[in-house]
Amino acid sequence: MGRRCFRADPILINELNGHPGMNCTPVYKEKSLEAMLNQFRILVGTEKIEVTPTCPMTLSNLKSAVWDKTRTALDKDPYNHHFDHLMALVYLTRGLVPNDNPIPKDFGFDGMRVINLDFDKDKASGAAKALEDAYRKVHRRQ
Repeated sequence: MGRRCFRADPILINELNGHPGMNCTPVYKEKSLEAMLNQFRILVGTEKIEVTPTCPMTLSNLKSAVWDKTRTALDKDPYNHHFDHLMALVYLTRGLVPNDNPIPKDFGFDGMRVINLDFDKDKASGAAKALEDAYRKVHRRQ
């Protein structure tokens, strides 16, 4: 782990994990943005990442992101701004464990694993409700 650095706020992680059903873990960040984007580019190139057409900003970020002149950050764009949707996806993939299926074996039907993002909030899991509650409390503080 010599090349990686840990920049998560342990107090925030502890606070989030204090909500019933929450299980947050820090994401390790490479020392260079170029290394993180290259690892993400490999996932995209090997078709490990699929973005639904209902996410136009994420798709636009994926198509439009370019380096700034010093190649130390992504360039700004009038429509995509700082390419935040792309970077959120990059950080999401940092937490993936390649040989571990995060979906429970008993999830879905007929051996098919399905994630329905258009779910009924009243039937949401404890983790989903805890996350929503945590964000609501943080939003009220601001």
